[in-house]
Amino acid sequence: MRVLVFDPGKINFAYALLDNGKVLHKGWIDPPTVVDDVGGWRSTVRFFFKKQKPDIIVVERYQYRGRQSVDSELINCITGLFAGVADELGIPMKLVMPAAWKPWTRRQGIVLEDLGDEDDDEHVKDAIAMGLYVLSLQG
Repeated sequence: MRVLVFDPGKINFAYALLDNGKVLHKGWIDPPTVVDDVGGWRSTVRFFFKKQKPDIIVVERYQYRGRQSVDSELINCITGLFAGVADELGIPMKLVMPAAWKPWTRRQGIVLEDLGDEDDDEHVKDAIAMGLYVLSLQG
C-alpha cells in the first residue's frame, strides 16, 4: 500500500511517500502564503498527487494552541483543498491526530530521530512515522 503523508507547518508541508513501509520519496512542498491563493494551487496539488500515485493520503490534523492565527486558517484551507482533490481523484484521505500516532510510535519503540536520513528535519521524520502508523492500522 502506498501512503502519501503530510505534516503541515507554517512555512512548508513536509511529506513522505511510503510503499509497504519503505520510504520512496520525502521532502517539502511550499504552499501558498495567503488564503486567497489556495484555490489557484489546485492544479499543482492534483499533479503532485497523480505523480505520487498513493492509495491513501494522510494529513496530520493541524492544531494551533493559543489564539487562532492566519497560519492556522491557511493550513486548514490547504488541508481542505487536499481533501477536495483527493476526492476528485478517488483517493481516500485521513486526518490523523498527533495524540494518536505519537504514542503509537513510543509503544512500538520507534525513535523518530532514526527515521529517514540524517539531514531530514523533524517534520519529514514525523511524516514517515505517521505513514508507518497508518500502515499499521491497515492490518
